[in-house]
Amino acid sequence: MSARPKTKCNLPFCVKSGAALLLCSYAAHAQVTEPWGDAAGCTIAAGGQVQTDSIFLLLPDRVQRYESTCLITEIDGDIMTQRAVIHTQCNGEGSTWDEVYASTPVGEDLAIWPVDSPDFVTELRQCQ
Repeated sequence: MSARPKTKCNLPFCVKSGAALLLCSYAAHAQVTEPWGDAAGCTIAAGGQVQTDSIFLLLPDRVQRYESTCLITEIDGDIMTQRAVIHTQCNGEGSTWDEVYASTPVGEDLAIWPVDSPDFVTELRQCQ
């Protein structure tokens, strides 16, 4: 059995250590280079407008939802080839919180869900 790839970035450490910021930032977010979203998320990524509050957009550095933005701080695993855990720091509607997502590839799509709410799975596709 091969070892599971692991990408970790402790964001406060990166911010404190100047040169490590670029390296750590690149390593943490290198797995997703193009936007992935549900239908509404991809519409927004293309510069369009939507009439729904059900928006999910995964970008190289963040997860964008209807009224919140979550900066990616750590990724355990490889998002594109196997199950991964994505740690984020979120803000929206005047609050801040930590959110952890799990993801797994499903064919050419990506299933993603909040770890504390595994029944709320969203399927993402690579936005064109």
